[in-house]
Amino acid sequence: MKKIVYYIGILVCMGFSSCIGEDLSICRSNGIIPQFILVPYEGNNIINDSLYSAKVYVFNKEEVFVTSYEISGRPELNKAYTPDWTLPPGKYYFNVWLNYKGQVKMDSCIAGQTSMRTARVNFEIPAAGVIDERSKKIPFLCYGELEQQEVDASNYVLTIPVMQLTNTINLRVTGLTDPESSLEPSLVDIPGFQYAISADNRIYTLDGNFDTCPDFTYMTVKQGGPDTLETTLTILKLSKERANTTISFTNLANKKELFSGNLSNNLIDLILSKYPDIDFDKNHDYYLEINSGPPQTEITLKLTINGWSESTSDEVLDIYK
Repeated sequence: MKKIVYYIGILVCMGFSSCIGEDLSICRSNGIIPQFILVPYEGNNIINDSLYSAKVYVFNKEEVFVTSYEISGRPELNKAYTPDWTLPPGKYYFNVWLNYKGQVKMDSCIAGQTSMRTARVNFEIPAAGVIDERSKKIPFLCYGELEQQEVDASNYVLTIPVMQLTNTINLRVTGLTDPESSLEPSLVDIPGFQYAISADNRIYTLDGNFDTCPDFTYMTVKQGGPDTLETTLTILKLSKERANTTISFTNLANKKELFSGNLSNNLIDLILSKYPDIDFDKNHDYYLEINSGPPQTEITLKLTINGWSESTSDEVLDIYK
């Protein structure tokens, strides 16, 4: 009888040999207890004060939902979080969404059924399809992932880089009082200018990819003058995959458009013409400076990243189609 018990003990130990010689505190009889650490992705201005919710979704190697873990309270970067469940050793996808509560609808996931390629993350907007930044702010939505990550007794501390999905598009328009301005400077004050960006970038799948999304508009209105107007819009993820993202700048008094005729208003094309190798995951602040001279003849545009151009010799982009 003692020998039988002895051999059974050996078999049990062999079954959990991945925990032998490792930290037994992360091993339970039914699997591995992972730990999650969130860190900023390179080039992202993410700090603890900008975070207020986080949830980690776990999918198996077949991309089917296993479980999730919602961080209690406000999440912190570079801090280890430990769920109260375990995972069998194996490969997994880990997708984390931050600042989703409030205006973002997350599809419910069913263990063993939901695919990370079909469950959706939907930033909800008014029925009219317009987000007026004067009354509705874009949340600082962030996302991170690990793909096909091995989990075992030697690999249970999982460091997940997280990136912001929001971008700030700053606009400065000069020449508003020029007699030849395409926006008719005699009407610059009332009722102001509408700055808008049309896009299709507010719906994603849980793995951070774009999902089918109808066009909608980010917009704000600002008074101009006397000669220069500066304004800004916060929008969601930019990508070469969403190449129909367009800008408009309109004098509301007479409906005159800054971008009209053969002027290109495609934001992605403008960015790529100046920065063809740009990594949209690492750059999130764009600065457009436009001179509203006579229509189609003297309008010029400069584009820079992370600050206004301080050089008069900075490249002027070709904004004519």
